[in-house]
Amino acid sequence: MEATLHIQTAKRFVATSVNLYDEGFHLAAGEMIWGATIQAVCALAHIESNDASDDHPSAKSGNIRRFGIISNAAHKLQSLSADTSSAVTVVIAKEKIVGILHNRFNSGEEPGPDFKGAWELGLQFIEGLIEAAEQGLLGKS
Repeated sequence: MEATLHIQTAKRFVATSVNLYDEGFHLAAGEMIWGATIQAVCALAHIESNDASDDHPSAKSGNIRRFGIISNAAHKLQSLSADTSSAVTVVIAKEKIVGILHNRFNSGEEPGPDFKGAWELGLQFIEGLIEAAEQGLLGKS
């Protein structure tokens, strides 16, 4: 899947997440943020390697070490931000996407009082990833 398709998929997952959250399906909404994050990171990997083909190792789900990839995305966003408070927010968002949104979906745990804040921070994080991917595509054209 080429980078533009990963970006489109990430955007679709974000829109679905918002709809699910509004309808009260909070765990599913959180998992859609996780999926959108993976899609945006795959787009960034394609862009950075100058390889938009399916043969790129980062495009193969079997080769994706998801927790490491989310960490790499967080570091990438940190490096793009001159604002240290934004950089700290990126790290916190990464931890919440993995620790609250994704893990609670997998375990079936109730969302809990910290879920909404984690979901909102996850939305901000993925929007930053999508923006970085779109800027990367513009820079490659």
